[in-house]
Amino acid sequence: SPKAKLGTTEVEVDHVCRTLAEAFVLSIPANTFEKPHVGLVTVTGPSTKETYRTSSVIVDIPISCETERLLPIESPSVAVFNTSLDVDMERNAVSENLSQYSGVSVETVDGALTSGEATMNFELGLLSDVVSLLAAEGVSVVACQKTIHPYIKQELVRRSIIPIERVSRIHIDAVAACCGVQPVSALSRTTLGALKSHIGTVKGIHLRRMKRKAVLNFEPAVDRSMQTVVLTAPNELVMEELASSCRAVFELLASALHSPYVVPGGGCIELILSMLIKSQIPAAGALSREERLTAKVLESFASTLASVARKVMGSRRVGGCAEQENAGEDHHHQESFARLWKTSRGLTSKQRGLLDLVLSKLGAIEYAVDAACNLARVDRTIVYQ
Repeated sequence: SPKAKLGTTEVEVDHVCRTLAEAFVLSIPANTFEKPHVGLVTVTGPSTKETYRTSSVIVDIPISCETERLLPIESPSVAVFNTSLDVDMERNAVSENLSQYSGVSVETVDGALTSGEATMNFELGLLSDVVSLLAAEGVSVVACQKTIHPYIKQELVRRSIIPIERVSRIHIDAVAACCGVQPVSALSRTTLGALKSHIGTVKGIHLRRMKRKAVLNFEPAVDRSMQTVVLTAPNELVMEELASSCRAVFELLASALHSPYVVPGGGCIELILSMLIKSQIPAAGALSREERLTAKVLESFASTLASVARKVMGSRRVGGCAEQENAGEDHHHQESFARLWKTSRGLTSKQRGLLDLVLSKLGAIEYAVDAACNLARVDRTIVYQ
């Protein structure tokens, strides 16, 4: 990204690129149809050259003083929830006698329970049973994507279970993968029996200080092909651009696993497409106003593609293919296109040099075509008016 180079040197950019590439390669799962787990944590202040990767899962969330006092912890059992451990008035319909449930309950002065109070009793009873079950299974840590009710949090701490709440959706999936389990997605009395299958283990959970930021470090017990990149930058402006570029790189690399097809890069496809479009432009003659406008738009679009190709290749060679020095001469377009297309198909990967992903190239061309069509509509409107 050109903006990402603001305030950074070529050495720093190269270091970040190498770190991203290493992290992604090491995170590729055995089943390439699964999405790699690569996290990104930003730390503003240090030099960009201090960017590094780690095989641990680093969770950047607010940490309470109670949680800090209970850390670090070695070889804990972790229960992972992506559902709320708070009172949810719509989670379960109450159709049973509430007197059979133990735990905390809400009582009224006159002894009569409204439907809301009955639901509150049901929810608190259900959550109390979850805490008892977790304690019986020897769970040491509860990681929850959403909130944890204050009473439930108090009960967890009383039983020496560390509550970690408000973990983001991306982080909760990473924590679950680090533990080797799937997170609990729904709570009900019928699902309490399967709660044991959502409890995993990690090698350790530690509190780490990164400048002014405190983060949780989950270290997996076994190699689970997970990586976290700790991205550093001297100021917020550089960090914003670098982080945006890094996320785009991870998305692009993940797409490459699902569609691992490439084409000659370095502007070769743009030049071929430019030649093809120019070869289809009708010759100047007795054309109607609509046809002249269409021809002008196509010619402008083809020239833009050729210009992009020349900027990408730097010189006038693309993948070993030489462009005509006088590309503006119309009578050379068809011959140039035929020669370029024939030559590019016969090149080896070494001769082509740079390669582009088909998926990203199709997306770029589709975006360019949409932009050209929109400009054509504007031009047509101006001409007619």
